[in-house]
Amino acid sequence: MPINPAKYAAKLIPQNVMEDLTTQKGSMRRGFFAAARELVVVECRTRAVLSGEAVVTIDYPLYHAYARQIWKLKTRFGGGSALLEEVALLVGKWKANGLVEPVLNKVRDEVFGISAPGAP
Repeated sequence: MPINPAKYAAKLIPQNVMEDLTTQKGSMRRGFFAAARELVVVECRTRAVLSGEAVVTIDYPLYHAYARQIWKLKTRFGGGSALLEEVALLVGKWKANGLVEPVLNKVRDEVFGISAPGAP
């Protein structure tokens, strides 16, 4: 099935593109700044956990990446068994990458309030 260029012509007119972006700009900015505020809190809490556990600073970026991935999953799933399963997979992934499981679990528990599957 050939692609009809005329079908997409209106989408490529600079004036139309500018109008679309102008209408979306406000909500895009609000979404970005809301996410940035949440991530700052997540990273500060993660850093506090890492400091308390005497983690070497060279490993901080890895633990922060783990925390950001949990944040992404939590915003996507909100909660429930799907979130718990995905977070359990993340713990396994980062443990295989050389991070310490008790520290990963502490970040999960203290920063996000997510308990391990089967835990009270």
